[in-house]
Amino acid sequence: EQAAHETAWTPVFVAAWQGHVEIVKYLLRAGANANVKTTKEDEDVPAGSSLISVADLKGHGELLEFLRLKWEPQLDQ
Repeated sequence: EQAAHETAWTPVFVAAWQGHVEIVKYLLRAGANANVKTTKEDEDVPAGSSLISVADLKGHGELLEFLRLKWEPQLDQ
């Protein structure tokens, strides 16, 4: 299994992938990197995916709305 630093699947990215809105909010407010992007394809998530793109890919509408409204100005699309 690859380490998070090799794939960029950090805790905030995993929480976004799983649709855990409150955990994503907590981690971002605690200073997690909002601009994390995957470096390799994994779990059907393409390399270069961002928090917004994975929330969209997985159909996590509430998370997607939060990221777009609250964090988009700080996110590199």
